[in-house]
Amino acid sequence: MRSIQLLLFLVLFLGTGVNSSAQFNLRPTNRYSGQFTPAFRFSGLPADSAAKPSVHSPKKAAIMSAVCPGLGQIYNRKYWKLPIIYVAMGGCVFGFAYNQNEFAYYRDVLRVRYDDDTLTLDPLPQYSDAAIVAYKNDFQRYRDLCVIGFTAVYLLQVIDAAVDAHLYTFDVGPDLSLQWSPQFYPRGAQSYCGIGLRLTSR
Repeated sequence: MRSIQLLLFLVLFLGTGVNSSAQFNLRPTNRYSGQFTPAFRFSGLPADSAAKPSVHSPKKAAIMSAVCPGLGQIYNRKYWKLPIIYVAMGGCVFGFAYNQNEFAYYRDVLRVRYDDDTLTLDPLPQYSDAAIVAYKNDFQRYRDLCVIGFTAVYLLQVIDAAVDAHLYTFDVGPDLSLQWSPQFYPRGAQSYCGIGLRLTSR
């Protein structure tokens, strides 16, 4: 039995390649005293992949994005997010300017109607007072929503920069580990053996 275990160990170890590492040990089995269960662990990472990653500061990324939107994304090398940020913020600025102008226009129309000055002319005599007030209120609400949207985009890009910086050194490579553990189960006069495999990605 020891020779079979050694042969399996050599085959699996040689099959991992020069850039892999393996560990093999015997651990006592709790259920059956006096028996040992071989435990083998294979890691497919190259030897130099365990080097300590460079420091990437989430605080610095957040401050950079707070000072200048998109600067934290440049720091994180997520350049593809810049068009999204500036298109969203630019749309909010354009919407604010448009709705503010319309709001001011209908507000001035109401002032002309109630200024008691016969020299001023009503630019919208075909609209009732209720319609003018409704238009004014609608454009005021749209203007305020643009302010809220701009603030939300600004805060989200700061949070996004901080989260990206926090996960900058997170290992998303194919780090796979294979574990196998032969087990022996005596049942009466017969004994059964099996091999359990577990493949995990960290």
